[in-house]
Amino acid sequence: MPLTIDDHESRIQYEYLESFREMNRLQDEFDDEAHHGANGIAEQLWKDRIRTALREEGIIPGTAVGRSAASTAIRYLYLHISIHHASILPHAYTKLMNKLQMLCACCFAGIALSTQFACKKSNKNDEETVNQNKYVNDWIYSNMKEAYYWTDKIPANPDKTQSPDAFFYSLLKKPEDRYSWIQNNYQEMLANLSGIAKESGIDFDLFLVNGGDGARYLAGIVQYVKKGSPAAAANIARGDVFMQINGQRIAYTGRQAEVNNFVNLLGAPHTIGIHKVLKSTTGQDSLSDPRSVQLQVVELAENPVYMDSVYTIDGQKIGYFIYNFFAPDKGDNSASYDKQVDEVFARFKAAGIQHLVLDLRYNPGGDARSTQNLAVTS
Repeated sequence: MPLTIDDHESRIQYEYLESFREMNRLQDEFDDEAHHGANGIAEQLWKDRIRTALREEGIIPGTAVGRSAASTAIRYLYLHISIHHASILPHAYTKLMNKLQMLCACCFAGIALSTQFACKKSNKNDEETVNQNKYVNDWIYSNMKEAYYWTDKIPANPDKTQSPDAFFYSLLKKPEDRYSWIQNNYQEMLANLSGIAKESGIDFDLFLVNGGDGARYLAGIVQYVKKGSPAAAANIARGDVFMQINGQRIAYTGRQAEVNNFVNLLGAPHTIGIHKVLKSTTGQDSLSDPRSVQLQVVELAENPVYMDSVYTIDGQKIGYFIYNFFAPDKGDNSASYDKQVDEVFARFKAAGIQHLVLDLRYNPGGDARSTQNLAVTS
């Protein structure tokens, strides 16, 4: 029995609402997995799913459409079906409805150019969903096997079902490797390599203290304070010690998550108790009572050219230069930091130094262009 006009209309309305519900479900799924686009790896996997789904529908993915364009396309398809419903054959109607459902589910892929939510056919079996962890972890494993310093120590059969963060850290050689890390947001990583980060301005090293209750707790000792930072304004100085964050001590039982928690707490507005080291002539140094300091976090562009000076000792002129990381500029292609390094050595030359102390104690590495500039300049 052929469908009536009313049957066509009610069916279209039903499928449209079902597609809209599917769209919202997929958006929530994307937000959970990609953290609203902050997790670059997860976002890329969703983009791959979009392309796969569009290919299966015979659509070649191009530039993402905006909200208005996507909405217009769906309204057009909906009205086209509604106007011509009386002449649609059952199999053709079904095919068009599938296209409508697919387009509706995919429309939010172009709502924001920067996030591109994933689309997925509503009838796609969950068993066919890509194992995202394994996909990412295979890539991590192959690159680590090729480039990691302790590649021969990487486990032969690691658990690739773990989250990428946990999987990466399970490959590291402990306790020797205190330097490797993984970062989900590559744009944030590039900013960090240029000295741009949201922080209070303390560069610190971790150590452990006994709590008197049989437990061990994480603590920090300030290595240096970044110029123009909230920490500098609060008169925090090199050598200061802090053992509590927001009034709490952070227990350490050997888990990386505990260290991550300590660091993450410092990445948001926080209060720390600052102790001064009290020197003693007997060699038994002690700590002052803590001074409570409230610190905000700001986007700080650290200049790696930290300090330079010339000292004269026993008639010998010595140039001293603290260079805290290798970056040509703050990401603006101005080479401003490299130019400042050149100026430092021009001053050394003008002063007629005979010896040079290049202090790289807190320099974690960075851009090879700046290392080459240093080698040429010095």
